[in-house]
Amino acid sequence: MKPTDPTSGRAALARVRNELDRLDGHPLTRLNVDAQAASNSVLAALPRLRAVRSQLVKELLSFDVATFDRLEDYALALSFTNATVQTEVPPEDNGDSLRIEATRLRNALRNDAKVLIQRGTIDAPQISELRGGVGIQSLAHDLELLRRILSD
Repeated sequence: MKPTDPTSGRAALARVRNELDRLDGHPLTRLNVDAQAASNSVLAALPRLRAVRSQLVKELLSFDVATFDRLEDYALALSFTNATVQTEVPPEDNGDSLRIEATRLRNALRNDAKVLIQRGTIDAPQISELRGGVGIQSLAHDLELLRRILSD
């Protein structure tokens, strides 16, 4: 199979966008095949399939030739979309990165609140209610309490 132009996937996706938009609200099935392998298989077989197109149209009366003619666009759009999703979706980390970010934010907000209390800008005796734990519930409690203290 010859390599495709890197912009061809984006262009193919644009050509099939109206069909995809019509799927909005319809239940979709989770993909259970390797999208890149499926796309590569279709693109590799396409020259042979195109060679028998007229025979398919003649012998299969209910054959949807318009869908057949868009097969390359579907394969390129699938490949492009799959590559885009794989590069944009962060790997699952079981919440570790969220917990780290929440801890960093809690520490920064707690320090800000303490400085404001020391300067007399705010009076927040409830600062003593901060738990300081590493569990998600302690983090959520502390962040909500700090939000209320600093919002008030």
